[in-house]
Amino acid sequence: MALGMTGFPGFEQIAVFALFSIAASLSLTRWLLPALLSANKLHVAQLPGVAAWVRFCGRRRKTLWLVLIVAALSTVFLLPRLRWMDDMQKLAINMDLLKQQDAAVRSHFSSVEPGRFVLIQADDMETALQRSEAAERRLQLLKNQGIVSEYYGLFPWLVSQSLQTRNAVFYEEAVSEPFRLTWRSALSQAGLSVDKLGDLAPHDPAKLSEGLKGLDGVRYFSQKDQLNHLASQYRDSSLWMLAVGILVMAFFIGIQQREPRKLVLTLLPSLAATLFIFAGWVLIGEEVSFLHVIGLLLAISLCVDYGIFFVENRGQDSAVAYHAIAASSLTTLVSFGALGLGKTPTLPILALSVSLGVGVGFLLCPLLIAKPNAS
Repeated sequence: MALGMTGFPGFEQIAVFALFSIAASLSLTRWLLPALLSANKLHVAQLPGVAAWVRFCGRRRKTLWLVLIVAALSTVFLLPRLRWMDDMQKLAINMDLLKQQDAAVRSHFSSVEPGRFVLIQADDMETALQRSEAAERRLQLLKNQGIVSEYYGLFPWLVSQSLQTRNAVFYEEAVSEPFRLTWRSALSQAGLSVDKLGDLAPHDPAKLSEGLKGLDGVRYFSQKDQLNHLASQYRDSSLWMLAVGILVMAFFIGIQQREPRKLVLTLLPSLAATLFIFAGWVLIGEEVSFLHVIGLLLAISLCVDYGIFFVENRGQDSAVAYHAIAASSLTTLVSFGALGLGKTPTLPILALSVSLGVGVGFLLCPLLIAKPNAS
């Protein structure tokens, strides 16, 4: 539910699909699975290293807790150095080959960057063309001032009726016989010349927007800037939903456990895992996007289950409970590991975030949650 409230359309669809899938899985597990297992003999899975890790955490609990507290305090000082991804294009598919081909084609025509526009709004075509011409004159002035390096507009390919009329009058008055002779002489001597070669100099969007002020129905639009603004909004929304998701889970766990100590122990592995993963991203210089945060929200929802199973431990055997959690963790890691093989950058980010959260949370369960008995 928290995932569906992030405002990102893709995650809203995932949330709807996940809610129905979880409800269906829960129903099948509750009513169908017991009937299928009634005639079968069950045995405990023995996964390598699982029991050894439980025993190690039991023997070295005080030392490991001290190390954990020191590490947690250290990570608090690292979090302000977290780098956020500000460029939405870094989440796009790598299309270097297509970009090279596109650049080769564009080099024969123009070098204007696609995705940046001056938008003209009007109720009719004539008014729109007149406003476009006003923007043309203003853009030419901004170009002379060095604020804009180059631009391409509708003028002179599409001209308003008003300007055509003024041009016709001016032409009739200006074109005399001496002018015609001079013009023919200039044409015979003219050659092809290129003023500039090379890349376009970057322009300042703020100065460009300021320079277009005062023109009715004219405004500057940058597709890239708009996407980056959306990325910032999604990031803030995902952080809020991460907090909301944790609080909602804590509320329902509190209703179930009815003990503050058990509530804290249940949440502690997933929250500690999240804290350490954020710190790890700081240390390696990873640029964190809203996808990283959403991945951790998914990881927390999974790790909370591990904490519930470990605290409940209805069979009074923590080794058996932890083996069951280990089997569940492996299936999660395998499925998200396969998701990480996707070629789009978004899928590996989600896969890595969930896998790290699940893996670290799984390892922290026997360390943070003491065994109820010596099994």
